Amino acid sequence: MININRFAVVGILFLLTSVISADVSNLSEKIKDFLTARVDKAIAYLEYVKLKVDTRKEFTGAEKEEIKSNLNGYINYFKAKKNDIENAKTIQDLKIIVKDLREKWKEVRAYRKSLNGLILVSRFREIAVKAKNLSKRIELKISELNVSKENKTKLMELNSKFKVAIELMEDKALEAREKFKLKANKAGYSLLREAKSYLRDAFHVLRDIVREFRELKSKSRK
Repeated sequence: MININRFAVVGILFLLTSVISADVSNLSEKIKDFLTARVDKAIAYLEYVKLKVDTRKEFTGAEKEEIKSNLNGYINYFKAKKNDIENAKTIQDLKIIVKDLREKWKEVRAYRKSLNGLILVSRFREIAVKAKNLSKRIELKISELNVSKENKTKLMELNSKFKVAIELMEDKALEAREKFKLKANKAGYSLLREAKSYLRDAFHVLRDIVREFRELKSKSRK
């Protein structure tokens, strides 16, 4: 991934602020070449992201089209900036362009982070679907156990705890999804950390369920 600092490296700042005994015309051309190369890499990266979006099963067809439209907006912005770079007349013009590029790249990075967040949300939701199906199978297995109802009580309570943990995980993931749509990435990832915590709780409960099943099966064979 292209780093934002590529639009703000020490070298370019030095060139932009140092005109000591330099040929300003020659200096401007060097800066233009440098910036054009950076912009070309930014465009290439965004084109790559567009291609990757089509391969993601986490997004619907409509979502993919929306994402690609947004990426095209960024691509068109950078293409327009190439013209601005070429037509810049002064060092000051180039300073302004560098500032604009830095700000736009921050926006691109935030957007990419929001997309990554949405992908993670989708994975949590897939886990929730599988976990709910597992809970139903656990209920069926409990009913098939050849032990008294009293002996099944703990298993039923554990399964209830498992379902609650999964529901809480899914709720946090859905809340995170709304944050990522607004590019509120910090809040989104914070909610995903909470979702992960609930998933960890569910895993621990599931481990207890397995242990309890083994103990009850052992009792039923005696």
